[in-house]
Amino acid sequence: MTDSTGKAGDPTEREGPIVLRNAQRRIRNAYFDHDSGLFILDSNPGVGKTVTKTDIGAEELLRRFVNGDETPEQSLCVISFNRDEAAAFVPDFTARLRELVEHDMTPAAAAVSDDERQYLANRVRRAPHFGTIDSVFRQILGEFAATVGFGEMPSVGNEGQLTRLHGDCYEALVSNPAYAEAVDVVDSAYPPGEYDDGLSALLRQALEQCRARRLTTAEFTAELHATIEAVYAEGETTSFDDIAAALARCVGSQAATEACKALDETDREQLVAADQQLQAAWRETVTAFGTLLDAYRNAYETRSRERGVISHTDCAFLVAEFLSGARGTGDSATAKRERVLARYRERIESVIIDEAQDVSELQHAALAQLVGEDCRVLAVGDLQQTIYEWRDAHPSLFNRAVEEGQYLGVDWETHVTETAATTYRCTPDIAAAINAIAEPALTDPDRGGIGNLDVAYTPLDTARDATAGPSVHVAAFTTDARPGSPAYVAPERGKGEAGILATYIATGLADGTLTDSESDDQPDVTILFRWRTHMSRYADAFEAEGLSVANASNYLFECPVVKTVLDVAEWLVDPADMDRLQTLVTDTPLGLSTRTDTCNTATWSLDAIRDDTETADQQRDVRDRLAHLREKRPAFRAQSAAASIADIIEILALRADPNDNFTAVAPSQRIANLDALVQLITRWEGDSIADLSDVIDVFTPVRNEPYTGPTQPVTTTDEHDVVFKTVHQAKGDESDVVALADLGWPLRKLGPTSQRFVATGPMLGLAPPVNAAAPDINPLSAFTRGLYDPRTDDRVGSTPFPIDVGLRWASEHWADTVTTDHSSTGLAGHDRVQTASRRTRAEAFRILFVALSRAKQHLVVPLPRDIPGPEHPRDRWLETIRDGLQFDGTPAAGTYTLDVEGPNESTRCIDVAVNAVDTSASQATHAHSATPTPFVVSTPPDRDDLAALVPRFLQPSTIHPLLEDQDRYLLDHLQGRPLHTDTDAVDGELPLTLTAFDTEDVGKLCHSVLTRCVDRGMSKTAIRTQGGDIEQIIAEELHRHGPPANEAERDGLIEFLTEFVLPNFLASELWSQLEQAAEIYVEKRLRGHVRRDDVEFEIEGQADVVMQNPDGSWVITDIKIALTELTTETQRRYRTQISWYASLLAAENSVEGPITCAIETFGAVTNRRDSQIPLPAVQQRLDKLLNGGM
Repeated sequence: MTDSTGKAGDPTEREGPIVLRNAQRRIRNAYFDHDSGLFILDSNPGVGKTVTKTDIGAEELLRRFVNGDETPEQSLCVISFNRDEAAAFVPDFTARLRELVEHDMTPAAAAVSDDERQYLANRVRRAPHFGTIDSVFRQILGEFAATVGFGEMPSVGNEGQLTRLHGDCYEALVSNPAYAEAVDVVDSAYPPGEYDDGLSALLRQALEQCRARRLTTAEFTAELHATIEAVYAEGETTSFDDIAAALARCVGSQAATEACKALDETDREQLVAADQQLQAAWRETVTAFGTLLDAYRNAYETRSRERGVISHTDCAFLVAEFLSGARGTGDSATAKRERVLARYRERIESVIIDEAQDVSELQHAALAQLVGEDCRVLAVGDLQQTIYEWRDAHPSLFNRAVEEGQYLGVDWETHVTETAATTYRCTPDIAAAINAIAEPALTDPDRGGIGNLDVAYTPLDTARDATAGPSVHVAAFTTDARPGSPAYVAPERGKGEAGILATYIATGLADGTLTDSESDDQPDVTILFRWRTHMSRYADAFEAEGLSVANASNYLFECPVVKTVLDVAEWLVDPADMDRLQTLVTDTPLGLSTRTDTCNTATWSLDAIRDDTETADQQRDVRDRLAHLREKRPAFRAQSAAASIADIIEILALRADPNDNFTAVAPSQRIANLDALVQLITRWEGDSIADLSDVIDVFTPVRNEPYTGPTQPVTTTDEHDVVFKTVHQAKGDESDVVALADLGWPLRKLGPTSQRFVATGPMLGLAPPVNAAAPDINPLSAFTRGLYDPRTDDRVGSTPFPIDVGLRWASEHWADTVTTDHSSTGLAGHDRVQTASRRTRAEAFRILFVALSRAKQHLVVPLPRDIPGPEHPRDRWLETIRDGLQFDGTPAAGTYTLDVEGPNESTRCIDVAVNAVDTSASQATHAHSATPTPFVVSTPPDRDDLAALVPRFLQPSTIHPLLEDQDRYLLDHLQGRPLHTDTDAVDGELPLTLTAFDTEDVGKLCHSVLTRCVDRGMSKTAIRTQGGDIEQIIAEELHRHGPPANEAERDGLIEFLTEFVLPNFLASELWSQLEQAAEIYVEKRLRGHVRRDDVEFEIEGQADVVMQNPDGSWVITDIKIALTELTTETQRRYRTQISWYASLLAAENSVEGPITCAIETFGAVTNRRDSQIPLPAVQQRLDKLLNGGM
């Protein structure tokens, strides 16, 4: 990738648009030279995959348009497994279209005017097949959902509803007497534990695999039995000779013979009896599990259709099954299938697949139904970054495409593969260091090459210039603790792995070692982890060095403010329930816990808090806000669950946190988490979530186990110094400074040895039953657990992760460590079972490659000067990195040189810095880190259901600003913030001196007083004389809106209300209409759906006053408070707003006649405007949103 002058370098420094070069250019030319075929860019990290696919896709749109296709986006499908990548498709494509046209970069671009380019950009925004692969499958399923048994398009991926669905299926199963015996068998075999799955979890996993592999229950159960037969390859155990033969098969004849010599006849008889019992129990358990699974699948099939909810795997499964003809065999289904296939095959002529190595077997099978030999397919990916094999994204899929041209069910006649090795991300020294570590690891048959692929490593080359100082760093420390243990990471004294890394990063940022001398910007720093286990210890170490940490691995439902919202929602379901109120007062961070005795004395009455003289002002404020929520309960029943949750957040002022109840959560993170919660509920709303009770019901599982829910969104602010992420979270990202953490964990952690259900590669298996274990059996050669003993403690004692659990299951023993005569140097054990262990280990080294290749400017690794105990280069990242960098513990501080073989037989000599900073010092806290930022996370809300840059969930009050300036207002709209179009000016004639309050607070205050007067049906006399009721309303609303006001400000606000607002209100036409109305609705929630150009908008708002007259006619009046003259723009906004209220009211109540609409303004300006835009004109304005506001 180069700049427009052809000079290689950092693309961020280019003067003109990027021009494809080398492999990028060759694959682009091949793509456009053929009308059909498979075109693959197999590329290293940072080589410009995104630019390449975007350039090719944008040029294809231009070519099609120039050739007369006015809807070229209909023929192009662009998909990715990664949500973030998919979300960037539309902005990336529109930006590239602009570059191509503005710079006449292709003949087609030169033939397109700027107006036509804008037209194409708008078409891209409405592209039906741009998004995640799951979003495309959802769209396709919608074409035939009714044909496969759904009443309407089901909700896809709603984890809350899915958890409840699976729970109900399980309860139905275990409560059925017909399955009691089978349940007892499997429950006894696999009792649930803290880290061990029980029957419920195993059934859900098994169903997922049946879907993912498109297996019937009989086929699935046969695979489980096949695993048993592979473990007992010698057949039924009838004598000790059968056990000896199995042992010899696993560890070699010599080791087996030596082990057998140590066993007397009694030992052998005990072994035979235990093995016979184990084998019989295992087979019985698998058979019983198959019976239960069949019933569970039937229950799931029925209930998922009744409730209209399925998983992403279900969606892909149904697409693959239905379109392939495996499901739906009747005449009607066949006709529907033919129509759907014809529609998509005729429509989609080109497919671009991003991160193609991440596509699973099932997704591949489903997508293959849409692609024919006359299609053109561009697949970009990197075999070395295949790190999702655990979800069936097998490396062999992409490898067959690269090597043989077999992909998406087609053996492509035209098949072109280009390999891009030149990276534009990292410095030359980092590229060389990655090669030094990754090449031997990925090609080693006992490490990255232990899987099912013959890996050929493509060395990283770099187009960047070398930097002045070292960019590869070792933070060296001394330890005698076991790598991966708590004492190794964070010892009680001295600095362990976490401490030395934190000091290195902090000092390197402070003294300039890790910063860019040519930039004043602070570099972004990412600490990458394979597991979350020691993240908290690392966070403590970094914060001790004065660095604030954003942890991109914490869960949304662990956040205190999110937990509080749901606690309040649960209380609002039944505010009279004393237990709910007690939980709210004592267990939430709302600051009421000191009033526990007060509430208890008053039999748990919320009102007692206000009357208690010892109640602090902040506690009264919280109490008043809760009381206001309690009063709004009737309104909650009439609105969506998401709107109710949003009201809870707004009325409690949780975003602003005026009472400082959530100071442990950074403001930006608090707001982001609350927005994420509302968006999650909005996405999950449907028949299963209608009100707050449903919210609590659906979210109960994830509240109890937050790790099963989403992570928190990372905020794009400067409030943190470093970000913690797992490697999987960082895939696709890059960072100025990358440090790898927790390098000592063993690769067998959470591997097949400790799993009860294994589904890796072709292997499916249930571990032997726990209740048939033989804990008293002596060790059998290397198998320290004898026949089978899955206890959590380790007989060897060197690690909490077992090397084996006995002869009859998976092991992590290396053959060459247990015998000298074994023919294999791989893992000892049963070949079928060990397939899972081998593939898991191979993927672990690909994950290491992904981690290393995220670095741009600096790569930092913490390494011990000497490794305590024996080295395990095949079992840990630690030795792999240490050996690759040839680090021998020296120097104490300084640099050493490392010669690395590079591309084209070149050699690069790099300097590796060792403790090149003062590692004994602790750094002062950074200015913006005075209060350490708590942990946050990096999974953006899923927006697959939204057309890119087209807001589909609208409010009448926001439509006009979005139409006029979408770029300015879109973010505020999506985050639920007010869309201000007025100034903060206040007419000098008004008695207002605003200090604590702002103009928005004044407007809300006055508006609330007026609507409460109407809602209470107060008389003109009561309002005019300003008796006790009106005084109470004003006092309560003053307390509720804005921060506490001083006496002068408070007096001015009251005077404004009583002298300018209330009198004019009583003299207004609105008051006259209120006196004559037959029915009055205050703050009426209105909601409806409007479809424009195949996009459905959901519009929801709240009209101030809706009246129905005795003659049946309707009147809508919106109350506005003006502190200065209204601008023309503001008046237009109000006119659009009330016109939408009329449209929604007409649809909701089937109103055929005209609806009178008025805007009544009080304050600095008092007037009434009768105004309504004709309904067709109102709805046509949505078309402007579809066109990006143009």
